[in-house]
Amino acid sequence: MDKIYIYGAGSVGKLVAQIISDINAKNRQWEIAGFIDDDEAKLGQSYAGFKILGGSKELAKGSSVIIGFSKPIQKKKVAEKLNSLRINSPTLIHPSAWLGERVKLGKGTVIYPGVCIDCDVVIGEHATINKNATFGHDSYYGNYITLSPGVNLGGFLEVGEGVEFGIGACTIQKLKIGNWTKIGAGAVVTKDLPANCTAVGIPAKPIKFHIE
Repeated sequence: MDKIYIYGAGSVGKLVAQIISDINAKNRQWEIAGFIDDDEAKLGQSYAGFKILGGSKELAKGSSVIIGFSKPIQKKKVAEKLNSLRINSPTLIHPSAWLGERVKLGKGTVIYPGVCIDCDVVIGEHATINKNATFGHDSYYGNYITLSPGVNLGGFLEVGEGVEFGIGACTIQKLKIGNWTKIGAGAVVTKDLPANCTAVGIPAKPIKFHIE
């Protein structure tokens, strides 16, 4: 088995460890070497049954690391650090997920249980796709996106970098959503959304703008 480190000793990191365990139950592929965390106070502690080894300086060139954060901006910062260290980031797909033909997933993307992705979907790097999310066909998603549980997305979407969907959010088909936009829990997106906004409600409308 290949060794893999989880970057982030928190709740999302714990879920990533569970996904790795479920993958290994089907096909023994990964040995979790431990958690990487930049919080020095956690050094040497155990979390979710694995040791917290220290910060990124503990990683050797060529190591395999998966990011255990869900916030897009956190993932981007860690990914840039890993890239500078020439660290590998595999893609993890839970055994219960269903992927259609010609689906392309970027490095470091994590697919949780029950996810369904229709054919001809492209998802960028370090995406977090939580439980029971669904993707319509012929769509493109940028790097660092995060889907909370139960998100349902229509086909023919163009979704930018760092977009975050809250629990149970959904969209109709043929929409564009700009970079770093946040969509609230339960929102229904029926029109294009600009970049750097927070959109909530039915139908979803921007309520504020921000700079990431």
